[in-house]
Amino acid sequence: MKHGKTFMRVAVFLLSALLLFSFSSCSVSGQLHASPRAGKTVAKAGNVKILYEELYYFAMNKRAEMVAEEGEHVFDDPEKRTELENFVWEKLLTRETALRSVGEDYGLSVYDGELSDNVKKDIDALVRENYNGDRKTYVRALEEGYLTDHYLRMIVGVSDYLSASIVLNMMKRGEVDTSDEAVWKAARSSALIRTIHVFLSNDNGRTDAENRANAEALAARVAAAGSDAERLAAMRAEVGGKYNNDFGDTTGDGYYFGRGEMESAYEDAAFALPLYGVSGAVKGSGGYYVIMALPKEESYLENHLEELKDALCYVELNNRVDARLAEMKLEKTAFGSSLDLLNLPPIKANGGAFLFVLAWILLAFLILGVIFLVGFLCTRKKRKGKKTR
Repeated sequence: MKHGKTFMRVAVFLLSALLLFSFSSCSVSGQLHASPRAGKTVAKAGNVKILYEELYYFAMNKRAEMVAEEGEHVFDDPEKRTELENFVWEKLLTRETALRSVGEDYGLSVYDGELSDNVKKDIDALVRENYNGDRKTYVRALEEGYLTDHYLRMIVGVSDYLSASIVLNMMKRGEVDTSDEAVWKAARSSALIRTIHVFLSNDNGRTDAENRANAEALAARVAAAGSDAERLAAMRAEVGGKYNNDFGDTTGDGYYFGRGEMESAYEDAAFALPLYGVSGAVKGSGGYYVIMALPKEESYLENHLEELKDALCYVELNNRVDARLAEMKLEKTAFGSSLDLLNLPPIKANGGAFLFVLAWILLAFLILGVIFLVGFLCTRKKRKGKKTR
């Protein structure tokens, strides 16, 4: 009888724990589960699987953009349909894809370990600060942007944390020569650049259109200055002016960096600039940048040699990413090839929650059944033993 009660207690405890886990996994801070089709593979690029949710995000947003710009009948033109196809499939094989592939070499995933923890903190903060912690509002925002929570976590993890995690692993394994000689060589090469910028944040109370217009006007004012010295003076005045919302460059030295340290839009613009050249309005993830390229100063390099070792690792990572991207090919799956980008099945950002909970409930009852069966067999065996004696 005691064994029966023990088994019952264990069964009830495990059932409660599993049910609690299934519901807590669907909380605001837990990952939301989109419609099952979101996780279907549409293509492969080396060791990276491209999921339907990624294709859906790019296709739906590009479609909306083209319709807004050219009217609802834009896709009556076969060339426009081809333009959409090319845009979407090209977006699925980028430097970010190659970076994910290099991360796989080190066993790194934005859904596991410390990377996952960091991403979770960011998503929790996003939900809390932008949506007042309300799950339904967050889900609605995801669906309006054609996003899933799963893919948003990928975007945040790859853009904000993956490069740093790879570099940390490279340094731990001693894969990069960080001797003073190697650092000096890299620091003096075109792999490391220096910039200053003005940043107009999305959170400054102005609209996106106003920020863009102000950034374009600011860039034009600086570019209109005659000499390099005059442009630099004009740019420094703008850095200290009313439009700049970035106060990170407190020393005036600017930013020294290699590929992989800044967001991609910033880097693409910065590495294309000649010395004292000024970018236009560069749209970043949080607002608009106006960037100027500056010559590197030997005194700064000498005083920051240790810090530049990190930059050297980023340079090496950038080289690996470029090499990986050059060798990667996008191979569509049968499912991916069957998709019509003008008639994509929709994704519900929380559409898989019911199935997820149901699966855990079924698992809980299955485990419960196994426990009762084991308990029954043990009790029966014990009774047989008594009868034999």
